[in-house]
This record gives sequence, structure tokens and C-alpha cells, in this order.
Amino acid sequence: DGLPEGAKESSTRDGETLHFQHLRRHFGASTIVPSINLIDVQNYVEKRLQDKYRGKSISVDTIKKELATFRMLWNWALAQERLQKPCPTKGVKYPKRDAKPPFMTWIDIERIIGRGGLSEDEADEFWSCLFLGGDEISELLQDVRDRARASFIYPMFLFAAHTGARRSEIIRSRIDDFDFALRVVHIRENKRSRTQSTTFRRVPMSQRLGEEMTTWFAEHPGGQMTICRDDLSFSTTDATNHFRLALRGTRWEGKVKGFHTLRHSFASNAAAAG
Repeated sequence: DGLPEGAKESSTRDGETLHFQHLRRHFGASTIVPSINLIDVQNYVEKRLQDKYRGKSISVDTIKKELATFRMLWNWALAQERLQKPCPTKGVKYPKRDAKPPFMTWIDIERIIGRGGLSEDEADEFWSCLFLGGDEISELLQDVRDRARASFIYPMFLFAAHTGARRSEIIRSRIDDFDFALRVVHIRENKRSRTQSTTFRRVPMSQRLGEEMTTWFAEHPGGQMTICRDDLSFSTTDATNHFRLALRGTRWEGKVKGFHTLRHSFASNAAAAG
């Protein structure tokens, strides 16, 4: 009838719901759950490997996440005494996969792709490993600032680029998380602790971040959240859509894949700076 409720991100719940749909489709909605065994699970893996999404094969990582949802559901039912045997995922075999390329600069990726011989998917995989240097981050932020269709878009990009915050952490952030006196930003996390729904990490506030967020808060439409639209709402879908729209038609389109690129870039630049 659905997934167990819990203190989870809405994006996590949405992902688990999607996993559940695939599980029902391949196992069969009328299948008697206690009858599912290791062979059935292995068959599920083989079937999912044949599926496509936007022309690409389903990755092993995606299948593992789906079976993690399956295991979570099974163990929940086991705890409720609706099932009696352990989850039949132990021993399932996955195909070997290539290691992902290391993070690379724009120049490195262009050099590799420029040699030729790569498919579009292979070239795209290299761009997913991009990290931007400090000057490139500044250029991207300036392009976003010049093109932004709404006042919250540039602060959203700046927040990600200067703190390494995840998309979900940006959406969760509150105005009071910015301590301008101590010059730190408190990032609200939901993934670090199994016993607490929210924990915090402190990130030093750069001068630019402090100045620009002060300006943004002065014209903020209201409410508690750091980033919001004029109607005070903001979702993961909003964040993703506005991220893509802001980069459309620029040299960053198709290269800067999402907030994770800014997160990796922040970490790489911080490490390079000691």
C-alpha cells in the first residue's frame, strides 16, 4: 500500500516511490511477496539492465538503490511480522562496472574529448566529472547574475558555489543560519546522523557571500527560508529547473550538470587552498 514513513527528504521519498514502481512492474503487482526468492531478485537485476532511460541503460548503482528500497520494505514487513523469512537479496550478483573517471578541469576534459573516438555518452560522462577553478566559478556566477530571471536565482548559485551545499541543504536553509557576526554559515544536514533528523556543519562565510547575501536578505520576499520565490515556496523541482534555465545558451550548458558540480568544485578549490 506504500512506503514506510520516516524523517526523510522529499526527494528521497520520491526516489523510493519510483523504485517501488519499478519493483512492482518487474516482480509483478500480483506476485505473492513471501514467494520471492534469490532467483527472482537476480532476474529483476537482469531485466532492469535491459531497460533504458533517455536512451541510456540503467546503471548498476540505480539497480542497487532500488534493491535497497526493496530490502527496506522487506525488513519493515519483517519487523511488523507480516513476513517470516529474511530478505532474499543476499548473494545477488551484479555485472562489473568501470570506475568513474577522477574529477578533471575543463581543459583536461576538452583535451581528452578533442582526441576523438568517444561516443556522446562517453564524452558526457567526462563532463559529469568536471570541477571548476576559482576564476571559472566567478565567470559562471557573473553569467548567472546577468541572465537571472528571478531575484533568488543568483543567491542560490552563489550559496552552492561558496559553501558546497547540496541542493537539499539549500532548500532547507533558513535566514538565521547565516551568522554575519561570526562570518559562518550553518548548513542543515539530514544524512550524517541516524539518531537526529537534522545536524549542522559550519562553513566559513566568504566576503563575497556575506556581502551578496546581505543584499539578498534586504530584498527577500519574506518568510524563514534562505531561498524562495515571491510566493515563498521552493522545491527540488524549482531548484533543478531554474539551475538549467540559468545556464541555457551559455558555455556552461551541458557541462555543469547540476549543484553537485559546484559542490565538487568548492571542495577541490578548498583543498587546493589548504
